[in-house]
Amino acid sequence: SLRQRQQTRHQQLSSADWDDSGSLFKYEQHDALELAVSCLEEAAKHTPCDGRLYNNLGIALERLLERYNTANNNNSNNNNNNDDDNGSTPHDNSAMMMTVELNERIRTAYETSTAIHSACQRVGCDVAADFESACLNRGLYLSKLDEFGAAVEVLSRMTVQPAYDDGDAADNAADNVAGDAAGAWARRRVVEDAMRLLSFCQKQL
Repeated sequence: SLRQRQQTRHQQLSSADWDDSGSLFKYEQHDALELAVSCLEEAAKHTPCDGRLYNNLGIALERLLERYNTANNNNSNNNNNNDDDNGSTPHDNSAMMMTVELNERIRTAYETSTAIHSACQRVGCDVAADFESACLNRGLYLSKLDEFGAAVEVLSRMTVQPAYDDGDAADNAADNVAGDAAGAWARRRVVEDAMRLLSFCQKQL
């Protein structure tokens, strides 16, 4: 399976595979993404309560799925051009199983992220920005699967929904929910994007 290949590659890495700056020089970009996923999953084993880590894992897994689907579609097109038989092949079945596996891992990562941040909020921790980011990413993923009802449920959990009428009001509201200008701008963008996605998903129901 893909997970087994990632674990094998991770175990085979040695200090010689890294340069002084900590960046890979031995692996191509394709391997680097799988390695990143393996590292995030390994880190999650040691810090299972890090919601931001699971959010990043979900993003990395989505990128891996997108690239896998692109490569698989290209292979399928080549096979169709060279073979008149359109029946199911072992490669097709393997590709389907791999897609299902990756989607399950993406769901689990995003669900874990939002659950951790939600629990932290309930006990008074200031993780609103991280929670909003996790909700947006999870909502985007669900909308790609046309699961609009589930996306609405997730996005509706966000309690900060500012309606900005002018630039000054936007700046003042952002300053109230974030400590610095860059953080305020980034959080405001996340919330606005989430509210637009929420509106879109609601219209699909």
